[in-house]
Amino acid sequence: MVDPVLYVLRWYPTRSETFVYSEIQGLIDAGQPVIVAALGAREPGPVPDVPVWRGSLGSFVRRARRAGVKRVHAHFEGEASIAAESIALR
Repeated sequence: MVDPVLYVLRWYPTRSETFVYSEIQGLIDAGQPVIVAALGAREPGPVPDVPVWRGSLGSFVRRARRAGVKRVHAHFEGEASIAAESIALR
């Protein structure tokens, strides 16, 4: 079984980040499980069908451990990258 990649995003979904959705869909198409941890939400755009976690940083850390997450990704510097680093280091 392939371990999922956790994408930590400030906003999910949001119409302005279609390249992120394309990247996620490409991973899924290649057989890579993906989970999104979203710190917030905006108006939806066309998004891949993936599990989306919402909650606190602590809940993301606990869920990542239980899900067997070994790779954490954030696209942008800021809240999402700080959260991703915290999740990866715990």
